[in-house]
Amino acid sequence: MSDALTLPAETRERAGKGASRALRREGRVPAV
Repeated sequence: MSDALTLPAETRERAGKGASRALRREGRVPAV
């Protein structure tokens, strides 16, 4: 039927818009 997906995740050290933009520049996706 449907396949289970595994999403690797890590906790972030910094929060805020600047930190999120830095993660995006590294090719990562900031999330809650």
